[in-house]
Amino acid sequence: MADNIERLFKYIRKEDVVLFIGSGFSIKAGAPRVSQIIDDIIQEGGTSFANSLEKRTLQDLSEAYVNYCGSRNDLMGLLKKLFSFSPSDLSDQQLLRKITHFKTIFTTNYDNLIESAYEPAELTVVHSNVDTAYANATPVTLYKIHGDITTLNDPDSIVI
Repeated sequence: MADNIERLFKYIRKEDVVLFIGSGFSIKAGAPRVSQIIDDIIQEGGTSFANSLEKRTLQDLSEAYVNYCGSRNDLMGLLKKLFSFSPSDLSDQQLLRKITHFKTIFTTNYDNLIESAYEPAELTVVHSNVDTAYANATPVTLYKIHGDITTLNDPDSIVI
C-alpha cells in the first residue's frame, strides 16, 4: 500500500495526473447533495408528480420533471435557486489551489467554488467546445463537463 501511495505522489510531482472532482467536494462548502436536489425537484413538482414517479434517480427524475412541467427552463430555474448559496467553508478548494502539480481538473460540479479559490490569471474554465481554444492559457485548466450555474441560462449547456 505504501508503495502505491509513493508511486502516486511520484506521478503527481511529475504532473502526470489529471484530477477529477465530483459533487462531494462541494458539500463541506454548503452545496446541495444529490439527495437534496432530488427532494427539491419532487417537492417542486407537487404531490401528483411525486406519485407518478417510478424511479427516483436524478437523471430519471429530471427527465420526468421536464416532461411534467413542459420546459427544461423550469428545471434550470430550480437548479439556479439550489446553487445560489453563500459558501460556508472553502478550505478544501483553497487547499487544492496550493497543490500546484495539478494542471488539469475535470469536475461535474455546477457550482463555482473551485474557481473562487484561484486568481483569474491562474485558471481557465472550459464550459463548452468554444472555450477549449483557451485551454492551457493559464497554469490550470478546469473542465466543467456538466456545465455550471453561469451557463444555466442556456438549458442545453447543462448535463444532468
